[in-house]
Amino acid sequence: MESNITQKLQNTLKEQAQKFEADSKIKEYEDAIIFFEKLVEEGLVKRRGYNLMTIDKAHLTGHTFNVRT
Repeated sequence: MESNITQKLQNTLKEQAQKFEADSKIKEYEDAIIFFEKLVEEGLVKRRGYNLMTIDKAHLTGHTFNVRT
């Protein structure tokens, strides 16, 4: 025996799922995600995230000033 709250929650979830399936903007976002994943697999783009420079690249650079060649 399900409680009244459980039934209401299940009905609400079903209604919202149907709303999202019919929404054209949601479909556009899903298509964009699939397209982006394809570009990542092809190596044309990379995901954002933890892309900080390593210590050796950030701090161990050489600088020269006022040098005549």
